[in-house]
Amino acid sequence: MRIHQTDSVSFRVPPYPQTTGYQEGHMGHDQRLVLRVCQANGFEYTRCNQAQGAWQSALKWKKISPLIEEDTALSVTQCHQVERFSQEVQITEARCFYGFQIAMENIHSEMYSLLIDTYIKDSKEREFLFNAIETLPCVKKKADWAMCWIGDKKATYGERVVAFAAVEGIFFSGSFASIFWLKKRGLMPGLTFSNELISRDEGLHCDFACLMFKHLIHKPSEERVKEIIMNAVLIEQEFLTEALPVNLIGMNCTLMKQYIEFVADRLMLELGFKKIYRAENPFDFMENISLEGKTNFFEKRVGEYQRMGVMSKPADNSFTLDAEF
Repeated sequence: MRIHQTDSVSFRVPPYPQTTGYQEGHMGHDQRLVLRVCQANGFEYTRCNQAQGAWQSALKWKKISPLIEEDTALSVTQCHQVERFSQEVQITEARCFYGFQIAMENIHSEMYSLLIDTYIKDSKEREFLFNAIETLPCVKKKADWAMCWIGDKKATYGERVVAFAAVEGIFFSGSFASIFWLKKRGLMPGLTFSNELISRDEGLHCDFACLMFKHLIHKPSEERVKEIIMNAVLIEQEFLTEALPVNLIGMNCTLMKQYIEFVADRLMLELGFKKIYRAENPFDFMENISLEGKTNFFEKRVGEYQRMGVMSKPADNSFTLDAEF
């Protein structure tokens, strides 16, 4: 077991297998594996105009539009946080992943902008949403919390990684659940498909933050981690109370608060600590989003497949004459 240390951050790095071809001084197998998953995701744009008419007959955009623009605002803060991480962590695989993450966040922001352009025809309302950090206090509070951790010079790397995991894992969870609620009812296929791709990416970013925390030598205490997570939960619950004031069928503010606590408990386990709330998942449809989908190629685009060969082993790409068909 080796120790990789920069000016302020120290990691435990497992020894490299001789078959990997990586030289001493790089990060371990875990980081390289997550990096390959990031490369395999290969995010592309989706069609969002196919469900434009369906939206008007199903629900009013105003009920859920703050959730979309909130994600756009947070994508900006994420890029700033990742840039700071890249300056602090000098490990090749981690910095490479952060580079992919910034590229992903830029695509997410553009996708959200395309969604707003598609569904919002009123120029004033569109401008209001594009400036959500200034026009929506509940969004501003979330962005301020995230930016506070970016500029905090006293906070340790471990504390900021936990806060970043909270942004990725908690601050987006309510918005994603709301849009998956539409998917369950067969509404807005363009919106829900893009949300499916983005939620997959954000889940990967959260997993990587937990992985970096796992390899840290000097971790913050469990009480400190608990404090950070609970603050994020309170802010997210307050946001959803304002964003979803009208009860929807099968979804309301009370259930959403419970779901946020459930997500926070799951994040605490990923970080290696005990649950805080011991909440159960109130949304049965969210249990299925992590399952592999089987797409009908004649009905919609595929969200479950990855770029060919990225995640495969060298033996999988070898040519053979005795294969069984």
